[in-house]
Amino acid sequence: MTQKMDSKESAELLLTVLKAHGCDVDAALRSAKDHFGGVYTVTRMIEDHIDLLTSANGYTVRRYRGNLRCHIADSLGVLDASAVEYRDIVGWLKEMQKKGLSSKTIANVNGLISVAFNTCIREKRRPDNPCKGVALPKSSATEEVATFLTEHEWGLVVAELAEPYKSFFTFLVRPGLRFSEATALEAKDFVTTSTGQHVVNIVRAWARDENNVPYIGPPKTKQSKRSVALTPSTVNDIRPLIIAAAKVGGHVFLNTAGSHIDHRRAWGVW
Repeated sequence: MTQKMDSKESAELLLTVLKAHGCDVDAALRSAKDHFGGVYTVTRMIEDHIDLLTSANGYTVRRYRGNLRCHIADSLGVLDASAVEYRDIVGWLKEMQKKGLSSKTIANVNGLISVAFNTCIREKRRPDNPCKGVALPKSSATEEVATFLTEHEWGLVVAELAEPYKSFFTFLVRPGLRFSEATALEAKDFVTTSTGQHVVNIVRAWARDENNVPYIGPPKTKQSKRSVALTPSTVNDIRPLIIAAAKVGGHVFLNTAGSHIDHRRAWGVW
């Protein structure tokens, strides 16, 4: 029998359990299941924390579960949550660095672990947070400088775009809305004030649930609910789309099949 382990410590633990059961694999597995079944592991702690979230959207929950599955469950996740110490967290951080994870990814996953320990403290399962005071790896990446298309460059792009994506991307460029906001716009969101100012009201956006199924929900943040001023030319360019959407009560920007524009197809066109 051969078994590849993630670390020397894991291999030594497996060997100890096997020796204790006379190298009887089935007996060792039963013993391990009985032991870990009664231990409140870090994995169970994080799963409980995720289940207790009340404001996280489906994308966030899916990302948390992915981080747990890929970066925590098979290492730190098997430990007793009540017994984890500062040294265990540091060891986990070093393992993540060896795997080649970026400092940003490590910080994000560590953040999930830390808030889960805070929930554990709130539920009186342990008195402190072992993540507190741990120094996270610093990024070695050089800072990227934001660059923007010139009007000439944008003209070259527009010349290559076909409808309905030409109108859609042109609209995105002008008021600078998020993709998920623009694709959720309806005719009623476009209004003209008493002073003649054209505005578009951002009140909804596309999101995805835990099963990656798209649905309409609120914008990304509370501040994202806003009114954005539009130039007359911007409104005139998409007026036929607004009128068509008003007739059927649907979205203003649609794909060639008449349904909402999916980001994967749109970026493929881009």
